[in-house]
Amino acid sequence: MTPLIRAALSGHAGVVQALISAGADADARNVDGETGMTFAAFHGHTAVVRKLLAAGADVNARDNNGTTVLMRAAAGGSVELVRTLLEAGADVTAESSFGHTALGDALLTGRAEVARLLRQAGAKR
Repeated sequence: MTPLIRAALSGHAGVVQALISAGADADARNVDGETGMTFAAFHGHTAVVRKLLAAGADVNARDNNGTTVLMRAAAGGSVELVRTLLEAGADVTAESSFGHTALGDALLTGRAEVARLLRQAGAKR
């Protein structure tokens, strides 16, 4: 796990910014293909996600199973974070290798408000 991923997971936006300023790769991945934004999205760290997006991180990054940042955010339940990703161009129709979608993950985890937002953005399943 890179220092950037660790800082993103913990929600330390200032540390994320400092690492990016020092040259850290905003899209660095762990062995499972997960990025700092993957972890920040699931845990609702909107400020971290915004820092990573501003540094050029891929809003549609996928892990080794094809799970997207938006899917993680939808399961995590932060409406603000899902909205941030949608505004940054997250693909609301993406499917993982297992056929999961952001809308499906939101519904599976009982995130009704997130599901409403995803439907408004064009998610069908």
